[in-house]
Amino acid sequence: MDLLEIYLLRNKKRRDHVVAETGISRDLLELADPDRPSYIPAEAVRAIAETVGKTPKMVQLDLKNLEREEGYKIVYDAPDLLSALEEKEPHIIIRGEFKDIFKETYQQPLSDTEQMGMDLGSGGFIRFFGDAFYRIFNLYDEDTKQKKDIESKVRKYTIRPLSEQELLLYLKQLEY
Repeated sequence: MDLLEIYLLRNKKRRDHVVAETGISRDLLELADPDRPSYIPAEAVRAIAETVGKTPKMVQLDLKNLEREEGYKIVYDAPDLLSALEEKEPHIIIRGEFKDIFKETYQQPLSDTEQMGMDLGSGGFIRFFGDAFYRIFNLYDEDTKQKKDIESKVRKYTIRPLSEQELLLYLKQLEY
């Protein structure tokens, strides 16, 4: 669920309501990038404002506040992802073409079920010494420094698909 949908739901509306009440084309509304409120086309902002009964300026301010409140960092490429990982952002959303590149190129951390199986099967040995083995294997890996940095930092995150176009990474420590 993106920020625009969250905003509309908080105002007891949906995208369908905006289209039906204002006559704006669905395509124009889909062009709106809710994660960067300043990139929403002016016509889409006016339509949203008309639907929720606010001024266009209030809608933009509300979306910016919601973006800060939700605390999601949206990334579209490897340098942005590395920056977010280094800042230890609690929630990172990988979007666009980079989502597919990320799934194909980078090692994914084990799922919770897989990790439990490894822990049980090894008697906890893997949990304690797995990081050391990972670092030793990485010394002899020929990948780029950026790829190694991303893979090592991603291990601290849980990955969940949000939609066909998005992956959510959130810190494992937030689960406890």
